[in-house]
Amino acid sequence: LVAGIKYYLTVEMESTACRKTGVSGDHVDLTTCPLATGVQQEKLRCDFEILEVPWKNSSQLLKHNCVQL
Repeated sequence: LVAGIKYYLTVEMESTACRKTGVSGDHVDLTTCPLATGVQQEKLRCDFEILEVPWKNSSQLLKHNCVQL
């Protein structure tokens, strides 16, 4: 029994060749960034378990585990 809603997420992530912000400090549109190659390339698969309690306006990361692909 859980007092709230539990979410189980599996996410695959890859590093990109772009920085989070541009030289001017503006945020970069990550949908246009190429994936990193060579030594900068990193791929991860992460599992997350999140508990959300909407009536308390609360969410909590209960577990996370990442492995390199």
